[in-house]
Amino acid sequence: MRELDELTDLVAKLNDATTFCDTADLLISWAQRLTGGEAVVLRLNERSEDGGTWVPACRQSGANEAFARDEAVVSADECVCGRVATGAADPSLPFFTPNGSFVWGHVNTIGSQFTPEQLGPIRGRCVSEGYESVAVVPLGGPTGPVGCLHLADRRPDQFDGSLALLEAACRLAGRILLQHHDHEREHAAFETIQGALVPPQAPVIAGLDLGVCFASATDIAHIGGDFYDVIDRGDAGCVLFVGDYSGHGIEAAGMAARARYTLAGVARHANGPGELLAEANDVLAGVLPEDRFVSVAACLIDPGTGRVRVALAGHPAPVRLRGDSATEIDAPHNTPLGLSPDAHFAEAETTLEQGDVLTLITDGVIDSRRNGRLFGLEGIRTVWLANDPTDVQTLTRAVCEASGTYHDSALPPDDRLALGIRLAR
Repeated sequence: MRELDELTDLVAKLNDATTFCDTADLLISWAQRLTGGEAVVLRLNERSEDGGTWVPACRQSGANEAFARDEAVVSADECVCGRVATGAADPSLPFFTPNGSFVWGHVNTIGSQFTPEQLGPIRGRCVSEGYESVAVVPLGGPTGPVGCLHLADRRPDQFDGSLALLEAACRLAGRILLQHHDHEREHAAFETIQGALVPPQAPVIAGLDLGVCFASATDIAHIGGDFYDVIDRGDAGCVLFVGDYSGHGIEAAGMAARARYTLAGVARHANGPGELLAEANDVLAGVLPEDRFVSVAACLIDPGTGRVRVALAGHPAPVRLRGDSATEIDAPHNTPLGLSPDAHFAEAETTLEQGDVLTLITDGVIDSRRNGRLFGLEGIRTVWLANDPTDVQTLTRAVCEASGTYHDSALPPDDRLALGIRLAR
């Protein structure tokens, strides 16, 4: 009786909520109180133009920044979340319930208990984060699941006692979430994805001043594949990369997220940017659609000496701003990632001096055009000369804004991303 009263009260509150985000947050906070779970992520299914299904996170609570970023969007066939969210769970396996949920209280040992064929594709991010208990519960819809609620906790066997009530609530909550306008739901997913691919604030790295700016579409249908990351490896230097997945829409965002996740994982151990791109390429060549690719510019910087190693994969070269000049780093233009395995990625080397700014950009910056003329290096140089060279954040913002203003509004728009690096004084 107590569980029925609690379910009735939850449904009443969800129905009274006036916005999608309020409804989602109510469900998440209720699930955390019920289960004691550390992290909860709410995902709703999104269909891409090619017919694929992605399950982006719309709201979350309790997850740290790295986990939330890595789990911002996954495909339906990439991990357990996707299989539960699309009704593809196999109840004959002991970690799936008859209602289609995934529940396991000792996730760190699940790989030794079941074969890869039984487990199916698993990204393993919950394991690497140290979560022991994981529950993924489908959100009910008119004809099947419309998403899932993903719960995780570092304690074992955390969710068994509350599973029945949790499943009942999610069966009803999915329909309530769908009552809100499509635009609200898509905007919540859009903000989550964009924050994962291009965080608005670059991390703080000892010995470097960093600045980043990104200008994009304003809805999920037109979101592009731009992304960046900064990996601090301490005495081994700092890895920075900027990339762009070909295409637009949820597929581009999902594949860009997969590419960023792959590159970030390899960057922590690769000996240099060439090795980074080669290892990531071997992975991505097996997962990207046949006609798609990822362009990347990657750098390994030693903040103490200013030494920079650069490798390109079909991407514009970094631009060095020095004195009154803006020049591209002379680096080999290797093939983009994902087109063929076993590709080689040659490197170049240069040195940053005090006062220089190295700018990694996507092609949306330099390819902005008006009357047949590109914004190009001269546009970047003009911005450089007009701004304080010591304020890298303002400089990158000015580059993105100037290239956007320069672009003829009658032409198709493109994303613009600039990541600036300068040796700290």
